[in-house]
Amino acid sequence: MKTTISVLLPVHNGMPYLPETIQSILAQSHADFECLAMDDGSSDGTTEYLKSLGDRRIKYVRLEKVGLVGALNEGLRLAQNELIARIDGDDVARPNRLEAQADFLARHPQCVLLGCDFDEIDLKGRVISSNEYNVERDPSLRLLMHFATPFLHPGVMFRRTACLAAGGYRKTHDVAEDFDLWTRLAFHGEIASLPDKLMLKRIHPAAVSIVHRTRGLTQSRTIAGDYARQVDSELSPELAGSIYWFYQTGEADQHRGRDIVAGFQRLISSACQRDPSLQDCPEWQATVAYLREKLGWLAFRRARAQLRNPWRCREWLQVANRFNPGRYSLPALVERLWNRQPRQTNAGRIVPA
Repeated sequence: MKTTISVLLPVHNGMPYLPETIQSILAQSHADFECLAMDDGSSDGTTEYLKSLGDRRIKYVRLEKVGLVGALNEGLRLAQNELIARIDGDDVARPNRLEAQADFLARHPQCVLLGCDFDEIDLKGRVISSNEYNVERDPSLRLLMHFATPFLHPGVMFRRTACLAAGGYRKTHDVAEDFDLWTRLAFHGEIASLPDKLMLKRIHPAAVSIVHRTRGLTQSRTIAGDYARQVDSELSPELAGSIYWFYQTGEADQHRGRDIVAGFQRLISSACQRDPSLQDCPEWQATVAYLREKLGWLAFRRARAQLRNPWRCREWLQVANRFNPGRYSLPALVERLWNRQPRQTNAGRIVPA
């Protein structure tokens, strides 16, 4: 029987969560797939477990410490199918994940990258939080990629041909390899995400995104700059990188707050110039409002941190007001000084009106 999907599973010392991941794949409603288990030098029982499975759809491949990017590219080379579904050895796929994503891509041949909504779980599998970016359409996702990656790497399905044409995964970005690929894939076709919660992402201290967070952010900052340069040649990569860094960390570097505001406004206006219909798109409007809310809150938080420097405090308060006029006025600052905890942003998840 010819398969239609290649599930790409790189793993290094994946126990004790790997069996739950494998079982979630084997229980898929779309049973026509191959799962490439790329075992990168495991020594914790992963090898024995994978070899013990009696399902011919699990194709075991032994590697010797080639790293995540090396394992992913080798999996792409060995894959027999055009549709590539990613998953990691500590996450869980809902039973209809492969079916839902494959069906969407069959109906949208122009789409090269498809994500999905998801929940985050703890070590015991309990849901602890939801995905921040519940965004489905191409324009909103492209906008979000200036600030973060809106796709869960182990929850995407993409077209192998487009991925290889984009250059595959690159070793220069060994922690932010997914964000790097998404920003390049976006120039080879449309991108989208399903609103259904098709994945459970496990949060634990040993996760690469946590262990190497700072390095990942540093790499992503460069990626965001390169992406912005291709989207809008008039926006400097350095400023685009600073906007990404500010959104992720709340810290400003060589660019002052007013530069970040100007850069943000440039991103919005240039996108609307390319596609005037965005002005009437509820999801686009909700995404812009969400970004304004979060950026305004970050600027307001910096204003609070500069209370001993009135001029700097005033500057960041003005920045906050430019993102969200009226919300972060001087009276609002004085009022919140009486509170022990700062008022939290009410941006929540992106939900179109």
